[in-house]
Amino acid sequence: MSSYNGYNLFNSGAHTIYVDGLMVAKKRTGYAGCNGLETLTMGSRGRPVIIAGFLRGASRAVVSALILAIEEQIRDVDYATLIDGDSNSYNYVALDSFVQRGPYKYTADGAVLCQYEVRGRQLV
Repeated sequence: MSSYNGYNLFNSGAHTIYVDGLMVAKKRTGYAGCNGLETLTMGSRGRPVIIAGFLRGASRAVVSALILAIEEQIRDVDYATLIDGDSNSYNYVALDSFVQRGPYKYTADGAVLCQYEVRGRQLV
């Protein structure tokens, strides 16, 4: 069961958590008297994080409440721990954006689905 900041925000429907590789900013330069290149490491830029899937609820109001809860975490939390479905823990994850992908969809059993994508960064 995945969670962010101790809240079960993404488990109402199928979802996937992608944590990409570490990005480091480097500047390489050469100058007179330098035999070769000099490299300056400008620091870590963190790891991109994408959480994508479907929010599922018994009604449109339930799904809207889940969206509001995710947006509240984006707005109010600087960074927190993200735990994926395999119990891998990612510390210092800052969520940046929530995007709804398309309209609400209704299943045969009356449930409401909303496809979404949340983007953020693991601050390493």
